[in-house]
Amino acid sequence: MQDNIRFDRLWARAVAIFTVLFLGWFILQEWRGFEPFFRLLWDAVMSTPSAIAYIVNYYGDVETSALFASLGIGAVFGGLVTAFVFVKRQKIITVPRILPGAFWSGVAVAAVFFLFEASMAIVLLSLLVGVVVASYLLDIDTRLFLSKETRQALGTPTARRWMWRGLAVGAIAGAVGSQLLVVPTRHCTFAGDVDPTARWMGYAITLIGALVVLIPAWTFTLRRRGKSTDSTSGYFKGWSTPLLLLVPTLLSLLVFLYYPSFRIAAQSLLRERRGRGAEPTFDCLNNYVNLMNDSVYQNSFMTTITVTVAVVVLSMSVALLIALLASQRVRGANVYRTLLIWPYALSPVVTAAIFISMFRDDRSGLINHMLNSIGADTVRWITDATVAPWVLIAAAVYNILGFNIIFYVAGLQNVPRDLLEAAQIDGANVLQRFFKITIPLLSPYTFFLLVANVTYSFYGIYGVIDTLFPGGGPLLADGQSRAANVLIYKVYEDTFRSGAIQLGNVAAQSIVLFVLVAGITLLQFRYLETRVTYAD
Repeated sequence: MQDNIRFDRLWARAVAIFTVLFLGWFILQEWRGFEPFFRLLWDAVMSTPSAIAYIVNYYGDVETSALFASLGIGAVFGGLVTAFVFVKRQKIITVPRILPGAFWSGVAVAAVFFLFEASMAIVLLSLLVGVVVASYLLDIDTRLFLSKETRQALGTPTARRWMWRGLAVGAIAGAVGSQLLVVPTRHCTFAGDVDPTARWMGYAITLIGALVVLIPAWTFTLRRRGKSTDSTSGYFKGWSTPLLLLVPTLLSLLVFLYYPSFRIAAQSLLRERRGRGAEPTFDCLNNYVNLMNDSVYQNSFMTTITVTVAVVVLSMSVALLIALLASQRVRGANVYRTLLIWPYALSPVVTAAIFISMFRDDRSGLINHMLNSIGADTVRWITDATVAPWVLIAAAVYNILGFNIIFYVAGLQNVPRDLLEAAQIDGANVLQRFFKITIPLLSPYTFFLLVANVTYSFYGIYGVIDTLFPGGGPLLADGQSRAANVLIYKVYEDTFRSGAIQLGNVAAQSIVLFVLVAGITLLQFRYLETRVTYAD
């Protein structure tokens, strides 16, 4: 026991020394010595009073109606939600499991109405109808409204105490959090002459900012008091050593991720053009409003969703079928598996070059040459706006297919054969064994591949498009939109190849794309990871 304690202390000191040396090296490399670094720290400390003065002056100049509107929305939202969370965490009330799914069904219905430029009243009504209809269709015993037992439980002194505590904590945290994202927009969305779409966006970011502060407030308030007496395994006890180990990673994230992200978010609120003498001006949320009213961007958005769904479904389905065949006990199975995963070693540019040689519009293309050999007409695979997206999907599926096969083959090798044989003895046929045993045991691999394929479809597909469809592909019927112009490619085109470039609009596109991918990923972890079956 004493040896372990002595080793822990020596290890902690070694980690501390290594961290100090790393920080010294980092400072010498980035700031050319300690003096510029300490001057930077000194300037940061000395600028604190001016930052406080700026905030005080800002709130002194902001319109009272806009300030109280944002504070009121955050306080009401925070108080109601926190009171509900508190009584739920104390198990005073229970929420039917179907309600979260019904809520997201309503959100999906509302999003469809919103994309087709329906009025906000119809959007909110469709959201409510989606929640009600989905909950009663999926679970007929679900009660959306409070039952008699729930009302009685809420009338107890304990429930009232937790509700009042939730209202107080939530109102304060919600009011503070509401300013988190509203201050950067200078409360412009609460002005009287603002665009209605921008106003609703302002309400949304007000609630998001409130949630950012509410969630830590819930954790701090609901945490269990007292100190655990149980011993924990491992070398790291406490917070000091883990934090020291995380310093290099946190510095890298701060420099290369968080700081650029904040700069892009701030730039999306400006009207800024490339060129000398072009002074940026504050433009509120007009860049985002312009995106929603831009038919070219709407087409690019829908093209991205279509391509993403098709690539994810086809690549994972085909990869699973090939992995099932490659996992059979045949002679030379290792050779077949190696050949099947070779496409993963190809870069997107090489994959696109292969598909250009296959799907060239004239007779020199492999596919058209084969069609001519059987007397069929040639197809304009690259320049036909109705066919081009499917060529893009095929190229993207081919590029990511080997990656999916690797993981599915590894997962199939971990499926116990004695379990399959026992199910066969019990009378289960091939399909029953596949859907009842193989698929559940492959769920960890499927979940990982789902996240990876969605991210690839949004970001990694750029190289394929730039080589296969320079400029975004053939024009559509409107004469402006292009068939293969997905969101990531449109960001690049508008940044580097557009004539009259508006950098604020491009920054807004980047933020929308990031929020879209991050939201889909969070939903996957929230609602799909719980259905993953991990084998012992």
